[in-house]
Amino acid sequence: MDVIFLDIDGVLNNCMSSGVFHESSTIRSCVMELNRIIFSSGAGIVLISTWKDSYDFQIIRNLLYERRVCDGSILDFTEIGVNKEDGIIKFLNNARFKVDKFIIIDDNLDLKNNYLRINYIKTESIIGLTQKEADFAIEKFDTMEVGIDKVKWDKLIEDHYLSACKRNPEYKKKHTKEEMIEYWYSLLNNPAVINEDVENMIKGTTHANNNNTTYHPV
Repeated sequence: MDVIFLDIDGVLNNCMSSGVFHESSTIRSCVMELNRIIFSSGAGIVLISTWKDSYDFQIIRNLLYERRVCDGSILDFTEIGVNKEDGIIKFLNNARFKVDKFIIIDDNLDLKNNYLRINYIKTESIIGLTQKEADFAIEKFDTMEVGIDKVKWDKLIEDHYLSACKRNPEYKKKHTKEEMIEYWYSLLNNPAVINEDVENMIKGTTHANNNNTTYHPV
């Protein structure tokens, strides 16, 4: 199942919103752009909005359906009372269903985890979700493989391999780029696991190994 981790304030509305139950709490054009992402990707919604901390999930879900969010698309919500990043990580690690691909849409999210950050789409609080961000989200789902942006991931692997070869001339004789690609994609067979090696690799500090074969220059 593909998932959109969705904030509401600053995504489905803007800074002019006057409260959850006021008609200004959603903007029709923002909702339509969200629906376009859903229709294109087939993804379901997991709410990360603080709305879920203050109101019953069923109330929020029904309200969003009344505001024309695609019927049946809102699946679940992250844990109440924890920050958004921790809530997303906990959900991915303990989801009731397998998460294949995911994006995060929020207007103000300072993510520490780089694995999450590369799937984050930021909206402008004063505008909300626009066609530009929706197009970007659709493109991400189209190019993403096993829960991560494939284009960026392939570039990270290539850069990592070239860096290893540059720092250790013997490295290229022992390992091919194809071997490294196969190894790093094997780490992503279960995208629900926020793997420390994956995050460190994105940071460029990985010392992971596969079958006692070091995939980092020594």
